[in-house]
Amino acid sequence: MMDLERVSLYYEVVLMVIACKVFELIEPLSFDEIREKLVNYKDIAYENIDGRIVETGWRILYVKENDKGVRGVIEESSVLKESFKGREFLVPISTETSFIFVKYGGRGFLIVFSNKRKADRIASRFSEIS
Repeated sequence: MMDLERVSLYYEVVLMVIACKVFELIEPLSFDEIREKLVNYKDIAYENIDGRIVETGWRILYVKENDKGVRGVIEESSVLKESFKGREFLVPISTETSFIFVKYGGRGFLIVFSNKRKADRIASRFSEIS
């Protein structure tokens, strides 16, 4: 198990308890290789919602590398179908999630600061980036 005190050193400020999930990397890459794969990454589609074109998909909003790891923010955008008084509406939403790649004990880890389901989606998305 990872030493949580040590992990908190990698993330600059801990203001409150945050849900996260830790994934061990099967093929540890250098921080430079990880940053190169993530910088400018996006997988965007366009949808028409009531005459408006909206972007859906994934995009890396921020990536920064230092000697402790690679941290960043990924945005996921989608369209939800919501019901209001018997009518259905399509609503575009986007959420931002922080992540960090770290090394500990000679092994590489991805920490996604989100609930299990979303963290699994993000880790899966990262595994598909070539």
